[in-house]
Order: sequence, then structure tokens, then C-alpha cells
Amino acid sequence: MKLGYGVTLSAIPVFGLQALFALLATRLSPYLTTAFLSELTAIGGVFMLCIGINLLEIKTANFLPALLGSLVMLWI
Repeated sequence: MKLGYGVTLSAIPVFGLQALFALLATRLSPYLTTAFLSELTAIGGVFMLCIGINLLEIKTANFLPALLGSLVMLWI
């Protein structure tokens, strides 16, 4: 084994988590509206932009509270 036993054994919990996310997604899909998915996509784009800015070593704010705040405002 080129990468070692740890990498091989880590495939088991990774598969379990991905299966859990897939099952949750199928259960939640009837409740997700297009407005909610658009909001979530926009937030993901902003997060990616902030990651890119952080890679340039420019300080950015912590945007994790914005994720929860925008989702709550969408439901109000």
C-alpha cells in the first residue's frame, strides 16, 4: 500500500458520512424551496470568495454567523 493503512481505513467513516448526507438530502428535499436553495448557493459563493481572499493573506471577517442569520431571515 502506497499511502498506508490509515488512508485505507479512513474510507469507511468517509463512506458512512457521505451515505448519511445522501439519505438526509433525500428526506429533506420535499421541504427545500428554490428560494432557500438560491440563498444557500449565494452564501456558499461568498464563503468561497472569502477563502480566496484569505489565501491572499488579506484579513476577512468570520462569516459563519452570517450563514445562520441569512437562513433565519429567509424563514421569517
